[in-house]
Amino acid sequence: MLSDWWNGVELWVLGLAFPFQFALVMAVLAPLCLVVAWFIDRVIDHAAALFGPSPADDRPLGSAPPVLEVAPELAPEVMVEEAGSEEDGSEGDGDEQRVPAASAGR
Repeated sequence: MLSDWWNGVELWVLGLAFPFQFALVMAVLAPLCLVVAWFIDRVIDHAAALFGPSPADDRPLGSAPPVLEVAPELAPEVMVEEAGSEEDGSEGDGDEQRVPAASAGR
């Protein structure tokens, strides 16, 4: 029954002039292809979100790298010299203290 109907549609389309055949096929196939392409795109996007890298890994070209916050207790220690006072003229008398890099202005 369905095959008889489809055969009738095919014969009707074949009986039309070529410009009408082209217009009819484009009117039916173009939207159908757009819907199928949209569906495939959505499926691939969802699969990529599940199995792909995290959004943080995908930065735009030319953007600055992300700044990582480090806990002060985990930051490497650096040597910071205390500057001497100007009234005694010393440039620093060797007084050094170890401070985390995060608090040393780095």
